[in-house]
Amino acid sequence: MKTMQQEASGRRRALLAGVIVLVSGQMVVGSVALALSPTKTMTQYAHRVWTPDEGLPQVTVQAMVQTRDGYIWIGTRGGGVATLVGNGVKRFNLGLSANQENVKAAHEEADGTLWFATTGGLIRLADGKTLAFTIRDGLAEDNVHQVLEDDSGNL
Repeated sequence: MKTMQQEASGRRRALLAGVIVLVSGQMVVGSVALALSPTKTMTQYAHRVWTPDEGLPQVTVQAMVQTRDGYIWIGTRGGGVATLVGNGVKRFNLGLSANQENVKAAHEEADGTLWFATTGGLIRLADGKTLAFTIRDGLAEDNVHQVLEDDSGNL
């Protein structure tokens, strides 16, 4: 018998498969993506479309990461970040001005810290608090395109 957590995790995985198909070439996956089963047709997977009417900050998805706790974080062009919560979308304020909320990449560290590459700098999200890093903090420029981690855990 499955626990509620296992069932929720299974629903999130099915949801992620549908989201990946729907946003096709417009996203970057920051974690390992599981392949779809070749024995199933697309109609056997759950499908759902989120638009700004359903709470998605902006329709152009540029970054996506599923965190170890099962949540799916979505970075958009010009609209910031949202996370899928239950059957809905919750927008998350990164603390940037509207013209800086172009999220280009998302990455989760082993400790659960999230990083977002934006046109306004590099944003760290840990324990519900954001911290922005910009040229004032030593970045070469504020327009960050990617967040990568090496084998030693260095960003």
